[in-house]
Amino acid sequence: MPGPESTIESAVCKFARDHGALALKLSGANNRGQPDRLFLYQRRACFIEFKAPGNRPTKLQEHWIEKLRAQGFSATWKDDAEEAKRWLAKHLFGLG
Repeated sequence: MPGPESTIESAVCKFARDHGALALKLSGANNRGQPDRLFLYQRRACFIEFKAPGNRPTKLQEHWIEKLRAQGFSATWKDDAEEAKRWLAKHLFGLG
């Protein structure tokens, strides 16, 4: 049975795909600390680290989010599916 984090991640990925975006999983030994997902849409790229409700990113995950932001990318962490969808609507799809 999927946990709360994967449930949030799945809902947000479905939202993104339903709106025409790609939702790529970033995983593997060489991706330690990097956000869970890379979302791509019409030459825009956004990164999200998903957490279970009430959880926060690790120091390494926070470091990666800041590193991506310093390169000009939209990057964040979210522990709520609806909040993550609103963030993607703004940063990936240019709405709101």
